[in-house]
Amino acid sequence: MGTDEGARVIDARRRIEHHYERKERMMAGKKLPSIEISEPIPLKEYDETGETWVQFQRPRRWEREQLSRLRAQAVLEFDTAERGTVRQRDIVPETVVDSERVAVCLVDANILDEEGKGPVFVPGKTCRQAKKRFPINIKDNFYEAWEQLPDDLCEEIIAALLEFHPPFDWRNVERQGE
Repeated sequence: MGTDEGARVIDARRRIEHHYERKERMMAGKKLPSIEISEPIPLKEYDETGETWVQFQRPRRWEREQLSRLRAQAVLEFDTAERGTVRQRDIVPETVVDSERVAVCLVDANILDEEGKGPVFVPGKTCRQAKKRFPINIKDNFYEAWEQLPDDLCEEIIAALLEFHPPFDWRNVERQGE
């Protein structure tokens, strides 16, 4: 083995050692917390047997920020010679915000369609998959399924979500944690 070849072997050894040292330092960092998924939550008002359920995941920060945008009020003000100051407010109805929260958080449910042939919400098709991002095409499918549900069932699903994720419940100041 020549001196040039010996230097390459030593250099390669140092790079390998450096690689493993760096890998050890990287793995010493704190692991991100996993996304919290609820146990199936029974819908007892809709189904007294308690066999019909929904399941949610907690929203991530970016999702909460997007939902917060819906709560922001847009105010347009302008002055006119005839009418003076004119204000126009744009407020998103709370029912729309509630539906959007369910869309973001629902990961599974065993609510059957009108014929009883299959579930209305199917992960990856009409609701998000647990721990996966929420694509826009699935969101559109969610709203097609959501509009089939009776109002009382929608209200119970929203109430179940508020129980699972209390910060969404703006009506109860004690429960707001975010």
